[in-house]
Amino acid sequence: CNVKNNFSKMIKFCGYTSWDQKYTNNNGVGGSHEPVATEWEMTELLTAYNTYQEADSVPQNYFCNASFFNGLMPALKGRRYVQNPAPTYNDLVAKGYINQNGTVANNHYILLYQGDYDSASWLPSWLGNDRYNDPNRGNVYCSWGITPNSIDRVSAVFDYMYRHKTAKDFFMSADSGAGYINPYQLSGTRSPSGYSSGIPIWQEHCRKYFRMLDYSICGWLLNGNFPLPTSADALNFAPFSGDGVGLDWSSWSSPTQSLVSNIPAIARTQPDDPTLSRIQDVYSSGVRFDWFRTVLWYPSKIYEFEKSAGSQHKFVDVYTFYYLFRYYKGGNNNYRATWMGDNIPRILEKGKNYPVTITVRNDGWDTWSEAGGYRLAYAIVPKGTEPDAGDYDVHGRYTINDTVAPGQSFTFDANIVAPSTTGDYDIYYDMVRDNVTWFRAANNIEWQNSLIVANNELDIDTDGDGIPDVIEDRSGTLFWHPDDNVQCGDMGYLTSDVSGAAGVKDCYVNLYDLAAIASEWLNRNQESVCDFTGQSSVPDQSVDFYDFCVLASNWMECTNPADYNCW
Repeated sequence: CNVKNNFSKMIKFCGYTSWDQKYTNNNGVGGSHEPVATEWEMTELLTAYNTYQEADSVPQNYFCNASFFNGLMPALKGRRYVQNPAPTYNDLVAKGYINQNGTVANNHYILLYQGDYDSASWLPSWLGNDRYNDPNRGNVYCSWGITPNSIDRVSAVFDYMYRHKTAKDFFMSADSGAGYINPYQLSGTRSPSGYSSGIPIWQEHCRKYFRMLDYSICGWLLNGNFPLPTSADALNFAPFSGDGVGLDWSSWSSPTQSLVSNIPAIARTQPDDPTLSRIQDVYSSGVRFDWFRTVLWYPSKIYEFEKSAGSQHKFVDVYTFYYLFRYYKGGNNNYRATWMGDNIPRILEKGKNYPVTITVRNDGWDTWSEAGGYRLAYAIVPKGTEPDAGDYDVHGRYTINDTVAPGQSFTFDANIVAPSTTGDYDIYYDMVRDNVTWFRAANNIEWQNSLIVANNELDIDTDGDGIPDVIEDRSGTLFWHPDDNVQCGDMGYLTSDVSGAAGVKDCYVNLYDLAAIASEWLNRNQESVCDFTGQSSVPDQSVDFYDFCVLASNWMECTNPADYNCW
């Protein structure tokens, strides 16, 4: 696979070690290795060959209808999935986490990582249709650790979770990014493959999925048998995890905690599934940050757990945890943005100008303004090409006519100029503080989407149904629509075209159809071909006035079934 893709992309591996059936010493199945050690061994091997794992592990290792859900992806990718806003400085002051003098209040700040939803098979029943419907979801902060690449196989679950999230639901990646890998095996000797560094293709792979789901935190870097992740490993994850990286555990008593190029990097505190006594043991006074891994916990369990802890233990969401830690360590929470939406057409006519709007939310602690040099820019480049500053600069800047405070959104009026050559392109847009930084340089992922540039917008018909995409886009019928590949006589196409000169449908509503309805007028035969509709807009086993109205509305309307207006 690497040779075929010229070592240019990560490879997906669906499956897992059958540790309960063979290879291991679990319940006497005949092997000599520990189950977890066997898992780690396979992950190390796969990562050395630029391969990430979708770990469909027992007992939930089956997943039905993956191909159907994958077929929904083109439609769902057209939707914009955004997280709840990150906390502002004033939010944390109001909660008592930051004192009036600007210092972090003495408390034990705890993040409960809710995982490990690291494969598609765990998501439909164990999460989407079970824990996500727990009655206490919304009463406690839930920081869900879900591998974003699972959207390829179970897109409907992600769509459901984002549409039904509460103000207390937040999302981050599970082990170890957009797929289960061993971070240590991305570079170095990479035994046994001996490949050169896989870090660039891993970063681009993760940026794609983190962008799609508005992720900016890698919940946990699991390194298996290798040395524990370090600040260098955190740097490798920075381009797509700009708001935090959860390292594996390093010390039972004092976890590693640091800022790495303004990225919070905090090792998990042991043990997994912590007890109240452990929570209380690690904290005595002052300011302390700990994140604990929980495995398949229900929100109700978290609710009861938090109620039993003392008031000095503050259970917070994943963004509050990392934003507050970064501030505590002297970093800044500036240059953070969420791309809320735009109306940029997917298909452009070459050389044409398109007035569009782009809405951006300020998720940082800096206030945006024109006076401060905050602006928006876009770039259009051939598909698969990474834009540089010049690609953005050629289109100029779009300015803010007001101030945009932390937590607020602003809609830019922009003018997109299509390239003069047809083909496949990518459009990027990003915020910039001129003469200071682009937001992507501060590890805030810029927005990207695909474009098709054509001689004429009506030339593009990607689903091959004879109807131009731009027409179906406007009506929401491009993907998975029952009238795709519509033909004369299909359901919904000129309902009252029932007969022609030869006694068969002729794709035209004319005198022959009038004669057919006249011959059946007031005919109470339920088999009547001219019983199109009734008072409730469904056939009523009677050819009557309602059917005549349908015929009248179709009268000499259209003879081209490929014309959307016909149906």
